[in-house]
This record gives sequence, C-alpha cells and structure tokens, in this order.
Amino acid sequence: MESTVDGSGRVFPIVQGTEIHTTGLTKRELFAAMAMQGILADPEVSDAIKASSFAVKCADALINELNKE
Repeated sequence: MESTVDGSGRVFPIVQGTEIHTTGLTKRELFAAMAMQGILADPEVSDAIKASSFAVKCADALINELNKE
C-alpha cells in the first residue's frame, strides 16, 4: 500500500476480486491508537487529554520518519 505524507492512507484494505476497498482506520489513526495504548499503560498517566495529544504527535513523528526513506 502506498505511503502518504499525512498518514491518510488506509490500513487493512479489503480486496474483493480486482477492487480494493479502503475503509477503516487511517495509518495516522492506527499509529496514534497504538501510541495511546502504550502511554495509558503507565499508571502515572492521569490526563487523557494530554495523553491523546502526545499520542497524535507520536503518530505524526512516525509518519514523518517513515516518509524520509
């Protein structure tokens, strides 16, 4: 699947015959959710708003690094 600068490419596409359906999470959403899961695993974290903002920043940083290739 093609990488995009903003992470809007979809993950887990559904292939039916010759058609590719790209519904579901974007790469950015998936990366942010994975980061959020790790951040919230820390029992010291109590502010979900700050944690979610940091998770999105982590996702954007990962996408930027992946696009440097």
